[in-house]
Amino acid sequence: MPALEPLVARIQARLEQYITPRKLGYVWSRIEVVLDRREGVVLQPDITFVIEGRESIVTDRVWGPPDMVLEVASPSTQTAKPEVRVALCSAYGVREYWLVQPDQREVALLELAHGGVRRRRLLDDRTPINTPLFFDFDTSLAELLL
Repeated sequence: MPALEPLVARIQARLEQYITPRKLGYVWSRIEVVLDRREGVVLQPDITFVIEGRESIVTDRVWGPPDMVLEVASPSTQTAKPEVRVALCSAYGVREYWLVQPDQREVALLELAHGGVRRRRLLDDRTPINTPLFFDFDTSLAELLL
């Protein structure tokens, strides 16, 4: 399995190369996401994306649901049950959840809506990773795994 930190950095760099010229929004790595301050619902995904016009929810952390969160599966995420994070993200209004699984060489893309998963796609490492938020993103996992 490739080292996770360099993989996260490559994914973030590629997303920024795609997002910045299109003025789609902003990408952060390892920033805390506070979904519910009162209930203490806080996540720290590997990558967080907020669309242009909503960046006011970001200060020292993201205060509210970002538009997309991405996590890279690792032994620590396996014990923390991704299903729980997906349910939280969906319940609080995150639009997309990406789970990059380097060991299986695949990416699970989940479109979230109304507290559930609206659409789920499992991409192999050769298929370009595109979603409603990134409809013409043409990078595959194989290109990021190097």
